[in-house]
Amino acid sequence: GDKGGGKGGKDGGQGEKAEAETGDAAEDEDEEELEVFTVVTRGSRTTTGNSGASTHGTAVLQETAANAKARNGAGGGDGPPSPDRSITELVEASLEDTEDGEEDILLGSGGDPPMLREERRKELLSWLIVRLHIAPYKSGPLRGESCLMLQNELEGDLEEAAAAKIQGLARMYKARQKLVQKIKDIFEKRYDAAAAQYYYVNTKTGELFWVKPKALGTDDLTDPPDEWREMIDANDGSTYFMNPATGQVSWLSVDEAACAIQRMVRSHLAAEIGRPTMKQMIKALRIQREAEDKFKQFPNRLSSLVNWAMVLHTQNFDFDQARALYKQAAEISPENPVLLRAQAIFMLVSCEPPRQVVFKRAVDMLRSADIRDPKREKFKIAEDSLFHWAVVTNPTDHRALLNYAVLMQGVVKDFDMAEKFYRRALAEAPDDRYVVRNYEDFEAQRLPGGMYAGGGPSINILKNSEVSKESIEWGEWQMMVDKKAKDAKFAHFWYNKISQLTKWEEPDWVEAWQIRIGRSEQTNNFGQWKEYWDPGLKCTFYYNESTDTHQFKNPYDSHEDDGEAEPLALEAGGGGGGSEGSPGPLAISDGKGADSGAMVPYGE
Repeated sequence: GDKGGGKGGKDGGQGEKAEAETGDAAEDEDEEELEVFTVVTRGSRTTTGNSGASTHGTAVLQETAANAKARNGAGGGDGPPSPDRSITELVEASLEDTEDGEEDILLGSGGDPPMLREERRKELLSWLIVRLHIAPYKSGPLRGESCLMLQNELEGDLEEAAAAKIQGLARMYKARQKLVQKIKDIFEKRYDAAAAQYYYVNTKTGELFWVKPKALGTDDLTDPPDEWREMIDANDGSTYFMNPATGQVSWLSVDEAACAIQRMVRSHLAAEIGRPTMKQMIKALRIQREAEDKFKQFPNRLSSLVNWAMVLHTQNFDFDQARALYKQAAEISPENPVLLRAQAIFMLVSCEPPRQVVFKRAVDMLRSADIRDPKREKFKIAEDSLFHWAVVTNPTDHRALLNYAVLMQGVVKDFDMAEKFYRRALAEAPDDRYVVRNYEDFEAQRLPGGMYAGGGPSINILKNSEVSKESIEWGEWQMMVDKKAKDAKFAHFWYNKISQLTKWEEPDWVEAWQIRIGRSEQTNNFGQWKEYWDPGLKCTFYYNESTDTHQFKNPYDSHEDDGEAEPLALEAGGGGGGSEGSPGPLAISDGKGADSGAMVPYGE
């Protein structure tokens, strides 16, 4: 028994000794593991081994290991982990202690983090292993070098790298915006009228480019302003003017161009009025200068009365005194053609009441003057030296324009010219009752049955009208409708789109065809039928001399297709293919006499 007990005691002693050695070995192994995983953090090179640098990270881990040893002897904690549990199970167990794994490390009863207890040393090591990474730094002085770092260091490095990238993108965006603005300040967009496209100019160097600067990307320079700029010719240093919006170039400045336009306008207006000759100007000035003196010397002489009355009427616009002198002259010679015309114009212009009676009397006086002076030879001096001279010297005076409009209306019988001067007078004085009343009467008398019914409606009515009906057989004539006509009976009229003439009555179609043949060119001769090309209508028509008939349709075309039929012309020689006594083959013509060469049998 003693032997056995001694043996058992010996075995027991050996077991205790072995257990003690095993425990010491485990402790040494844990200490070695802690020493192995010492870390240098935050900006320093990370090292491994028991000879690491004395840094803040190393001191913290070593202090944590010492505290864990001290607490191990106090018996606190949950007890040593099972040696059979894997590292993954240890980590999962450490994270199951609380809802959040991070709180399991930092919090614990009694102020001691549970993970730092002696009995959970392996869990701490497992926790560290999971959060250790070997990766290159993304930012800082060690950027690009691979180092061993903790999870929080890796995340912090990535955050710093992301922040640096965002800052770099922001700086890049601001730099790009600054570059684009710099380009917009230096470059200018201009239009080239010849190439019909924009080009780009470097205003500092003078370089020209057809494409915009690449730095603009999808952006572009604003379109140039519509203005004229003074430029210097690099070749000879001369000054010229350029519009960057339209591409126009001119040697004239804006003021010089405006003066040129004004001269052209005055020339155009003067073309309607007419330029007096030097002889006419001298005579006009002499008559006006001597008329008053002659009237004072010979107040009862017919010539003195009429001349001074017309000067007061057309130049001074003194209607009261002119009216009295006209009446005094009419008592002396009521049938004088010069007096009849001048007084009739005055009566119409002054709108003396009652208007209808006075209007009819004035028209009768004009007719009487036409009988006594049909060619207006006696009235020519008054017409040129007084009425015409008034609009030459006062082209914007509505009274001078009205006198001349009534002259054109009642004496010259040029109704289109009368309307032009009426409209010019209305433009200068749209509310003047004399101008308005005379123009209304003139328009009314131009309708069929009126005193000035010859011709057609006025230009004003034509502008306000639209095409009501047209036909190819009418050629250049169109039926127009005036939807604003006061009387529906006079709403429709005829208009010639080539000659610009208007007519109330239906055109004379025989005369219309004669005019059409006169302006056209014969392109083919088919025997009885001749083919003509009308440059005014830009079409082909056919004329039969034997029957004196005209038509637009090809007389030899039997096709009933929807398109415009092409005329057929007999081939020269007429031989081949046909039987004796039958017509020869026909060739298609292009409508202007050019043979296409395509042959088709007759009637096919």
